[in-house]
Amino acid sequence: MDYFVRRDVIHPENSNEVNYWTKKWGINVRQLYDAILETGSVNLSDIRKALRKHEKPGTFVYWKHKVFENFNSI
Repeated sequence: MDYFVRRDVIHPENSNEVNYWTKKWGINVRQLYDAILETGSVNLSDIRKALRKHEKPGTFVYWKHKVFENFNSI
């Protein structure tokens, strides 16, 4: 797998990709697969949007997203 190439999709059958994205986003495999089923897409941006809808205030992922969202708007 070439990690230097920007990817727009995730291949859920590839355990290396699944492990990479779950660690990067701080989620578990079930949450990733649920987001794929919810969106009907393997596009990373679609999956990330679905995951953001389900983030709960008080979780690390929620606050990390809010901090970087505000940081990027500066």
